[in-house]
Amino acid sequence: MIWNFGEVKKAFSLGEGRMLEMEGEDTAVAGFAFEGGVLGNIIETWAVKHNRYVGLLEIYCEGAILRASLGGWPPEVRTRLVVHADRDEVLMDYPGGWEFDGEFLHFAECIEEGKAPLTDGREARKSLEGILIAYRSEELLG
Repeated sequence: MIWNFGEVKKAFSLGEGRMLEMEGEDTAVAGFAFEGGVLGNIIETWAVKHNRYVGLLEIYCEGAILRASLGGWPPEVRTRLVVHADRDEVLMDYPGGWEFDGEFLHFAECIEEGKAPLTDGREARKSLEGILIAYRSEELLG
């Protein structure tokens, strides 16, 4: 979200670890306010036993909704990018799989060709800082 909407201005988080024995929460919700005024949220869980989808991203705009469903396993679970407006337009549609394939291919390409990656450590740190802001709010609510 930071890559698309800018720096995190405010954030909150609520999470619980009730279903799985693991460090940290197994289910959480977090909300973010970005510098440009965009609001975003994440709902995440590791506790769903029969989840076939890796994720769903929805962006609500003034005149349309952009919905990306990231496929999972088995491959018949589709990865799709659809614009819902006056008429629905499918921008991408292909069999599911592991959504990180492109990232690994890009990483290998950067090593082979000596290129800088699209997302470096400084950019990744911005995501971590946004997450830490959200965790601090949870401590205050505690």
